[in-house]
Amino acid sequence: MGLLLGDLEKVPQNFSAKDCYTGIYEWHKKYGKQRLLQVKREVLEDSYRKAYLALLESLPVPNEVSESCMDFIFNEVICMLMEWSYHERDEYGIKMGAYAHFAVSKRYKETGNEEFKKSKEKCFLHAEFGYPKWKERNVYTTVYMDISEDQLRQKIAKEFRIPEGQEVKDDLLKAVLEFFKKSGGEVWERTEYPSVPKETIALMIPTTFYTINIIGVCT
Repeated sequence: MGLLLGDLEKVPQNFSAKDCYTGIYEWHKKYGKQRLLQVKREVLEDSYRKAYLALLESLPVPNEVSESCMDFIFNEVICMLMEWSYHERDEYGIKMGAYAHFAVSKRYKETGNEEFKKSKEKCFLHAEFGYPKWKERNVYTTVYMDISEDQLRQKIAKEFRIPEGQEVKDDLLKAVLEFFKKSGGEVWERTEYPSVPKETIALMIPTTFYTINIIGVCT
């Protein structure tokens, strides 16, 4: 992926990194969720989509953003969670990728610059969304309720691809149960289905409608 001839020149030469970040921030806040729905599912996997939406909610507002977090977001546009928007244009005809490249080039000359790498990794967002952290966090499973222990063990075995004949260990079962209780049904997507109550495990719901992140309690 790269810019076309003339794309970079559309960014005003007097723009600062903050101006470029603001352009990216405002477009994503206004159009990000809507445009993401139009991207075919075979192009972007669900874990990527969910991580992007979580990042979108965490974006620092322009008047409070640090230089390191601007650099982090510029990198996300160029090659990570916001890359899908690289060729998207705002109302001024400027591409998200052009904003990102312009800002990076003005300060660091190129994205491979070691100072740029160190800067973006200082951003608080890097701990959660820096690759491969977002991918490691995005292990999803269906939520269940009114299900026997044996049935739940079978479901866990299927979700985690445990070899046939191998038992689901008690510590894994306990971890899943504890997570559901502590989470109180915290989910990525809200639909017409109610939240899962704290003391229950799980109504059988299609993962496309209601999914929950359980990485960290089952490994």
